[in-house]
Amino acid sequence: MIFIKSALLASLTLLISTFATSSLFTVMVAMGVYFIGHLQATARDYWLQGVEISWWTRVAIGFIALVFPDLQSFNLADDVIAGAAVPLGIFIKIFALGWLYVAIYTAVAAFSSSQEENYDSRRSGPRVDRSIWRRQDAAGEVPGVR
Repeated sequence: MIFIKSALLASLTLLISTFATSSLFTVMVAMGVYFIGHLQATARDYWLQGVEISWWTRVAIGFIALVFPDLQSFNLADDVIAGAAVPLGIFIKIFALGWLYVAIYTAVAAFSSSQEENYDSRRSGPRVDRSIWRRQDAAGEVPGVR
């Protein structure tokens, strides 16, 4: 489970890096997501134990639970160390959920990265042919350079 948790955080960091402007921002946001993921279950229990909760609070909690994975559920090592048996059904559910998050985060990161490359290719301004093999036309000019 530690590997799945690490893969999940790595894919989420990859997703963040597709729109981040610096490495420091990527690392800080990834650390924030790590702490949100570990404190999510505690915060959710606290908010939902109240008497009357408005509908928008429930929607916000549901959105946070959907976007940020509950990383506390991946801490099965504590139970194993204590000698408790982890039921196979729970293990398979957590295993599948972890890989589902990894697949979704990686797919969104790949899509975001490809969209960014498409945006770069549509920018206005002088275009430079960066290929190694530059062809010259009859006048001796390199096509693609303005």
